[in-house]
Amino acid sequence: MRRNSQSTAAETARVVDDKLTETTLDTIRRIASELRPAALELGLVQGLEWQVLQFEHRSGIPVQLECIVEEVDLDNGQATAVFRILQEALTNILRHAEATRVKIALRQEAGEFR
Repeated sequence: MRRNSQSTAAETARVVDDKLTETTLDTIRRIASELRPAALELGLVQGLEWQVLQFEHRSGIPVQLECIVEEVDLDNGQATAVFRILQEALTNILRHAEATRVKIALRQEAGEFR
């Protein structure tokens, strides 16, 4: 009887571990999807344009955004990184640069996004 209760306890622990793992992975997936800015759902260039408009509205500083790209072929993580870099750059400009205007140029050269 003791062996039976030990195997039942081991089975219960395995089920709990599996459920905990599944719940943790679901939570990680949800958080990761929430970290991707909704503005990027329209595409990277459109997301950057939206961010620039938000900055102009919030700061009153005009921004000239030049996107000289044919087609941006970045995965979700890369596109999110570009968006966050622009977002941080604009925040730093607002806090530290005492800028009266901003110019941003994005280019695609030799198949690379710059």
